[in-house]
Amino acid sequence: MPEGYLKQVLVSRPKFGLILLGVFAAVGLVLVAIGVFSVVAYSVCLQTHEIGVRVALGALTGNVLKMVLSKGLRLIGLGVVLGLVASVALTRLVASEFWGVRPMIR
Repeated sequence: MPEGYLKQVLVSRPKFGLILLGVFAAVGLVLVAIGVFSVVAYSVCLQTHEIGVRVALGALTGNVLKMVLSKGLRLIGLGVVLGLVASVALTRLVASEFWGVRPMIR
């Protein structure tokens, strides 16, 4: 068996797996970015009346932007906290189904 063939077989499978994992990670990242943008856009859409009143009363653009970003970041922070709590709970649930599997690194 030629040496080049063995090297090709040993390297091609991990390389394919790495490329496939990278593609899935990129698609997941794009989906997360679209989701976050959509949630923030929806929350801003719900505040258009309030923003209009604030601007009509003389609010500065920076203050309105700060209000919108702070509400969006609060919403994102709440999602992150709830996601972490749910992942810890589900990790423990799934680990209880398997013998000899630790849920987290200790």
